[in-house]
Amino acid sequence: MSRVTEMVLGVIGGLIGFGGAFFALFMGSLDEAFNETASSLTGLGASAFLFSA
Repeated sequence: MSRVTEMVLGVIGGLIGFGGAFFALFMGSLDEAFNETASSLTGLGASAFLFSA
């Protein structure tokens, strides 16, 4: 594989990772809005965002 292809695939993977992290944060916010109990989804979304950077 050429270097350009590897770079493009890496950028696409990074964007998908950021999108997944934002989706996890969004789902955690919805879960906290509908349920009164504490949820770990927001913490998991924040850690996904942190590790995808």
